[in-house]
Amino acid sequence: MSYTIDHKAKLQEQLTFLQNSCQLFDDGCACEAIRIATCIRVLMHDTRNSTSLLTHLNANSINLLTTMAEPDPAMPFFHGTGMAREREDGSRYLVPNFYNAATEEFIPAPHWWEQVAFKLDNGHILTRKDVVLSAVNQDGGAHVDSSVKDTYASLASDGSGGTHSYITGGQQITQLSEDLHLVALRQFGYELQNSPELLSL
Repeated sequence: MSYTIDHKAKLQEQLTFLQNSCQLFDDGCACEAIRIATCIRVLMHDTRNSTSLLTHLNANSINLLTTMAEPDPAMPFFHGTGMAREREDGSRYLVPNFYNAATEEFIPAPHWWEQVAFKLDNGHILTRKDVVLSAVNQDGGAHVDSSVKDTYASLASDGSGGTHSYITGGQQITQLSEDLHLVALRQFGYELQNSPELLSL
């Protein structure tokens, strides 16, 4: 018996998965960002052995929302996603920008996929594609490796989003940022959830 895949139905299924994972992230389950990455890979990534849903739907020409400006080549570092919020004790934590980003525009899907998301202090540069595929292929989305690429490891390491010093109990504390890679993946999910041309396929 043959089974014909309805790619439009599969797109709606993946968008439902994406919505559920984004909600779980917002409810406090930060590791759900890895599942967000898996949905994005299914939508976007083409290889010799697998075809993305956008390609199946002949939809690679659609525009997707980006909330990241193009990085200034002269800048030694660039963090396209994430913003800090402060707790009552003065410590901070990172959250997605969502609609508070400095930029909101629509760009072709291939450009969105390859757009630079981070330039780290150590010189590593990561596109959306780099972040998503490392999360999926190495960090548990579809496979767990014994190690991850240096670029992704740099992003996932505490302190990749900078440090913050604050005073509590009369003592100065220096805090390393945490989970910048997960925050970035949640922001990518937000962008896709707010891309009308994708949602209307």
